[in-house]
Amino acid sequence: MCAQVSAENLGEPILGIDFGTSKVCGILHQDGALKPLPERADPILAYFIRDAPDNVTGEEARSRSVEEEKKCLFYPMAFLGRTLKDARNFAEASFARLHFREDDQGKLQFRTIDDTDKEDWSTIDSVIAEFLKVMKGAAEELTDGRPVTRCVLALTQGMITAEGTESLQLAAQNAGFTGCHVVSAEEASLRGIASNFTRDSSFAVRPCMLIDIGYRATHVTFCDSTVKTPLVFKSNSAFGGHTFDRILMNHCVQLFRGQHGQEVSLNERAMHRLRLACEDTKVALSHAKFHVMNVQSLSPGKHFSLRITQAEYEELCGSTAINLLRYLDKCRLGKRDEDPNLPINEDKVFLIGRGSRVPLLRNLIKWAYSGLYEERVGAIADTVTAMGAALLGADHFAGLSATQQTNQMWTKFTDGDETTAPVLDTVKKEISDSEPNLPAVKRQAPGPPSQSTDI
Repeated sequence: MCAQVSAENLGEPILGIDFGTSKVCGILHQDGALKPLPERADPILAYFIRDAPDNVTGEEARSRSVEEEKKCLFYPMAFLGRTLKDARNFAEASFARLHFREDDQGKLQFRTIDDTDKEDWSTIDSVIAEFLKVMKGAAEELTDGRPVTRCVLALTQGMITAEGTESLQLAAQNAGFTGCHVVSAEEASLRGIASNFTRDSSFAVRPCMLIDIGYRATHVTFCDSTVKTPLVFKSNSAFGGHTFDRILMNHCVQLFRGQHGQEVSLNERAMHRLRLACEDTKVALSHAKFHVMNVQSLSPGKHFSLRITQAEYEELCGSTAINLLRYLDKCRLGKRDEDPNLPINEDKVFLIGRGSRVPLLRNLIKWAYSGLYEERVGAIADTVTAMGAALLGADHFAGLSATQQTNQMWTKFTDGDETTAPVLDTVKKEISDSEPNLPAVKRQAPGPPSQSTDI
């Protein structure tokens, strides 16, 4: 992870930050190279507990939330820019123990249920500032005493609003940054992808299809064959990582009800513990054949244990994964109608995001899209957005014009060897009734995705 950049971009350290829903990832740009942050901040889980004299973030806050869920705010970015009603609905659906209100200027405020001072309300930007302070401190461990005063924050395009940008810049200022630039995560991801390949090549990063399976939603971005055409962005919250967590949670609730005759779905504390266990199980099954889940005191005096194999998990999630594939096909065909010059089956497809680690999803998308660039991009799927943010920040703070930034973003690349570019299959593939070579999933004919919500 040492992508080199042009001499014009050398200068003071710049911190690129991918502020996702469930994780905060940072990459430092210094002296023309990209450097990962120390392990303690690579990445930071998006959990926060206000605890005098020092607030707690990351893995420690997540661990403490098992017993102190009433003090914990998790996934603060999910509340950025939400209305009071939407914030309350999202908190309830996520089993977050929070109270919300609006101040005189209509700005969203919150406090946890366990706050002793009932009038001690916080804003989302004050919590975001705590995460930025941790990232800034970690980055400065790599700079030999040089302060890190500039940062670039990458957000999904649908979250970039005037109000949200103002909140983020205020948070960066409170964290000690003197300069803050906000970019779209889609733009940053594509820049990061391009930087990971050799520059001279027989083909460019465009046109391409970028699939980002995040915690809150799956985001689909098309980069057209001309720079002037803007990126096309679609988001569907029915296929985020939380959807697959909820499938496993519902399965566990049913098993527990059958074993003990008790209903725990209305117990917020129990569901919070179960959600953490299901998140861990999903991660474990991305590289293991089975996992044993243990949840202590899911109800008073009743423990829950489940041994689940990767095949069993894929069977539970199979229909939702198929619907995700249908949704991607719907996006692709819709874009094909808008732009006849776009290849029917894109010859470059990039899969990133935390959900890209799920073997079932990765294998299905690899089967459906012959142009999936997996080997080189898969290794940086979790950090590529922060990498691109750091590079875009180097351009921005170096004073490059918008045209120069765009041209540099679409630098051509190869897959390793500068003399030979891979020959990609551009033949259109239709989803048929034939069986794929995937465990526990039966292929179905394409159709409209269920419970989809286009933003």
